[in-house]
Amino acid sequence: MPVGFVCILKTTHSEEQRVPALKLDEFTIPDDLLDSASIGDFNHLLFRCNDEERDASHGKSGAYKIGTWSLNYAGLMSVVHIL
Repeated sequence: MPVGFVCILKTTHSEEQRVPALKLDEFTIPDDLLDSASIGDFNHLLFRCNDEERDASHGKSGAYKIGTWSLNYAGLMSVVHIL
């Protein structure tokens, strides 16, 4: 992207998606929660894919499902994508 590039997106979502998104404001995270996390920990937390999750669990679990949504990643980026 060139310097100064700006992209504005407008999205809409159903009431079914809106209510859980608003509930995210209720979460509080301790300030020191991620102080000792490594870059690998952040990768796991954000992006771990279905195959990585199955490998780590010896095939017992994969990426998660929330209601009717099947998540591409077992990390937070899948939740962000839904929102």
